[in-house]
Amino acid sequence: MTRRRLLIAFCGIMLTFLSGAVWQLRFERTGPDPDIRLGPDFSGWTVKAGERFELENGTWTLLPPDGEARASAECVLPGLEDLRFVRVRLDAAWEDVEHKDGRSWWSARVSLAGKDPTGRFHWPADGDLINASGSRGWHTVECVLDLPPDMGEPHLFFNNLAATGTLKVRDLTVTPVKQRGWIVAATVALLAGWTGWAAAVLGHRKGRLRQAAASLGLVAAGWFLVFPQPNFHARPLPGGFLLGKEIAAAPTPAPPKPVPALAVVPPQPNSSTSPMTAPAPAPALPKPSNPAPPVIHDDRADNVAAGAIRKIDQDFPFAHVAAFFAVGLAVFAVAGVRDAWPLATGLAVLSEVVPNLLRREFMADDAADLVANLTGLALGALLVTGTCRWWHRRAAASKT
Repeated sequence: MTRRRLLIAFCGIMLTFLSGAVWQLRFERTGPDPDIRLGPDFSGWTVKAGERFELENGTWTLLPPDGEARASAECVLPGLEDLRFVRVRLDAAWEDVEHKDGRSWWSARVSLAGKDPTGRFHWPADGDLINASGSRGWHTVECVLDLPPDMGEPHLFFNNLAATGTLKVRDLTVTPVKQRGWIVAATVALLAGWTGWAAAVLGHRKGRLRQAAASLGLVAAGWFLVFPQPNFHARPLPGGFLLGKEIAAAPTPAPPKPVPALAVVPPQPNSSTSPMTAPAPAPALPKPSNPAPPVIHDDRADNVAAGAIRKIDQDFPFAHVAAFFAVGLAVFAVAGVRDAWPLATGLAVLSEVVPNLLRREFMADDAADLVANLTGLALGALLVTGTCRWWHRRAAASKT
């Protein structure tokens, strides 16, 4: 292995480490955690079919439905209406969960929804923290939800609508968070670093301009395909998000002591003075406590492009094939199949591996998506290769 290849490999490893560190440090706390807990009773929760719950030592077990009795618990997330980001963390386990009628929403779920002033609920497309299927032992679920601007009052739901199976949850924590101030600059620097690294891997056999265009295209595709931007939630790498020190809630000031009634001083014997009143000494008032840190409000506009991308992915069954066919066609046409296929193949694999790593779950549907990604790249490579050969044969025939 040449020194140049060793340097490229080292730079790739360092960029991977820095990208993971920035992702883990992306968010920080903005205030104290709301007092929302899974306790020995349903205090603070609105519950339906309470008989379908089992509560034991802070662990809630949601039993499968019994006719129309379906386990459901709902809680308002107070003071978070104007926030953009909310982090939810809990431990969960489920057993023998089977979706009812094959529908994904008829399952054992933990999800977030918004309630508008008319009382109507709005369910974000990616609002599920848990959508259980099959069986899985105890594990930690952590997610930072990117709340839509028109979501309304956020509500957290625990439901078991599955045909069979139980869901167990415990140790719930809700935290208001925001993105750190330096995250944009760090992201730009990392994108520039990955673009330079991709250009070094491609080489300049096809020319500097084509090298730069192909590397920019690959990084842009990775931005949307590896860390999908339309998603409403972000999940951490193993170890969880590093949010900084916990912010304690402001102590409740003690009420002032009551002022005693005025004391009447009786006249002294042989005194010509009239009775006089003397107020008791005023009690010392408690010192004002420091207020809680202000919650940062972060407004944003509707993301029309994100909704369009999400709708295409849901409605078009061959979206993965089409997306990577377009990526392969563009990159291979600019940089050539020989130079660009390793990076394009790595992009296709990472687009499925990284989201599964963040979810800590690998599903059969994702294996099918990976096959679709590689199929799209192969079709793009075949079209570019066939077109180039046809063009060369035509050019050679025109010279003879």
